[in-house]
Formats: sequence, C-alpha cells, structure tokens
Amino acid sequence: MVWISRDARKNEDLLVIENKRFPEQRISLLDLIDDTYLTRQFFKDLTLLGAINKVLVEIDYPIFGKRISDFHYYQAFKTSWFGCYKSFANAEDYWQFAWETAWLKMGDCEDTSILLASYLEMHKYNYYICFGEVYHQNTLLGGHAWIVVEISPPEGNWRLVETTLDEPIPNLNVLPQVDILFNDWYVDEIRYHAYIMINKRVIREYEPTGLINLKCYMKVRKKYKKNERKKIQRIREVWSRWIEKKYNSLYY
Repeated sequence: MVWISRDARKNEDLLVIENKRFPEQRISLLDLIDDTYLTRQFFKDLTLLGAINKVLVEIDYPIFGKRISDFHYYQAFKTSWFGCYKSFANAEDYWQFAWETAWLKMGDCEDTSILLASYLEMHKYNYYICFGEVYHQNTLLGGHAWIVVEISPPEGNWRLVETTLDEPIPNLNVLPQVDILFNDWYVDEIRYHAYIMINKRVIREYEPTGLINLKCYMKVRKKYKKNERKKIQRIREVWSRWIEKKYNSLYY
C-alpha cells in the first residue's frame, strides 16, 4: 500500500462536511484552515515553537465526564436558557473553523490541528493534518487527528505534533521524527495510524482505505469517543515521558 496524492482544490467535493451544526450548512475542510483576523491575532508575532505552545496551553479539551462534547459551542450561540435558535446540537462531530477555536479557547483534536494548520499555512510551512486512529500497545484508543510538519534544516526533517497536550514543549527537537512515506508512527508505546493527510493543496490517501475511512471518520457518532478521557490521558502520559526522555538525551 502507498500514499496516493490528489489536488485538493480539484477534488474538494471529497472534503465536504455534510452535517455542520447549522441546518443544511455545507463546508469544505479546506475552508476551516482560515486566515481571519481572530486567527492572525491569536498567532501574532509567534515563532513555530511559540505557536505550538500557545495551542497546547490556551486551548482546553472539551471533555465533560468520560466523553467529549460540543456543548461549549452550543452555549456560545444560545439565545435563551431553554433553547438555541441559531444552532442545534447534532449527534455527529462538529469541526470548528480555526477562528472559532481561537475565540472559544476550546476544541478537540481536529479543532486544534486545524488551528495550528492555519499558522503553518500563513507561514508557508510544509505540513499535513493527519486523520486516523491512535493505539496504545495495540489497543485502539479511538479516532484522532494530529499534525506533521517539516522543520528545517535539514530538508525532509518531518516531525509529529500532538495538538492535545496541555503542557508546553521545551523545543522542536523533542518532537518525534516521522517518515511521511509510511502511515504508522510511534511515540514509545503510542502508535499513530494515518489514513488521510491534507493541507490546502494536497489530499494524500493511503490506499486502499483512505477516503472511504475519512467519510466514515466524519460521520461516526462521537468517533469512538465513549472513552475520550482515557484516550487523552494516555496520550498525555506517554508524551510527557517521551519529552522528558528526549530532552534529557539531547542536553544532558
């Protein structure tokens, strides 16, 4: 199996979200990666490290009880105690525009990845948002989204960025290196399994399952999110150990 690349704009219909929170709204995933005033202000004068850390520190993960919830977005548009006339709560996942995440200061893995992708797009980095699954010691934790970005020098120095951490990273060198020719990447016992990668120019699908799985990924109720708290806690625990170990190996 190999990655198959497509022109994103010529194949944008493949990336349409069919059920956003507003009735009958149709949005391309590419449009969520925005360059609006709120997004620019959120990242104003930041380096790549600063941008990553601002997303990690300032954007809260919307977990209530054991599950993730988009209720924070419903509340933002609520017009009375009993109802919301501008927005409705759907059973499927709601993916926010980058400016919405910057404004709400809350978002899940897709939202934080889209927000960071907006910075990378504005600053002309080579990057992809990855959609797939995460495993801990071969146990599926759930559907997930993350970023891979090429930092330089040297050329081809691709790193994986986990956008749901809650602590800043000390420098870019602690980010795990990845080979984007493959679709399985490891951070100790956590395995990231990607089946589609996108930016505003390219769609890469890992044949033969890529876009079929993306459509399922967008539609599955809660994307296996019954145990979302466990997924995020496990990811954060493993990354904390990874960063400490990597930092010590580089500087001590």
